[in-house]
Amino acid sequence: HLYIANAEHLPAKPALGDNVVVICVGKGTHLTYYKKHCTVIQITKNVNFIEVAQYVHSIYDRYDEWNDRLIDLIRNEEDPQELLNVSLPVFGRLLSVMDRDFNYLFTASDPEGNYANEWDTDLSSVPQETFGKYLATQTFHTENHEPFHIDFGDSSTLCVNLFDLQDTYMGCLMVDRPFQKYNLRDDSLAMYLGK
Repeated sequence: HLYIANAEHLPAKPALGDNVVVICVGKGTHLTYYKKHCTVIQITKNVNFIEVAQYVHSIYDRYDEWNDRLIDLIRNEEDPQELLNVSLPVFGRLLSVMDRDFNYLFTASDPEGNYANEWDTDLSSVPQETFGKYLATQTFHTENHEPFHIDFGDSSTLCVNLFDLQDTYMGCLMVDRPFQKYNLRDDSLAMYLGK
């Protein structure tokens, strides 16, 4: 559950369930209790409570809209390329799907090239030299059902393996992350998209 509240309106010791997050605007005397029993995001700057609530709501709206668009595309059996296209604004970086032989099947990047990577000009496969460097020191885990990361020197790629209904490895969803720090949000979103 997610709650948004002004600090001065928080009850002293409420019964909090599991997985509770409180976004608290302002400073209050009861925050110590909350910090011991749930996750607290405290906004100490002088901000309008309504604006905070609207902003948080807009985040939920963004992901709900993305989810609705994905479901519509799947129901209408649209080209998988469209799944990547509608996901591009959510991830904000190059998205690719590769087959089991590491050939690109689909890729999505913006027309200005903001989400491009070093091999964006030839989308037939990851360059042998680049992938060879990775395989020389790492194993590409085709049996892995959890997100994993491949480091290609100055960039990192988030990978989610794709499996058919018989749990056979079919390929990999790749989210390019040049010069970006690890972000758990991307792992969850990529897992969702990969399913």
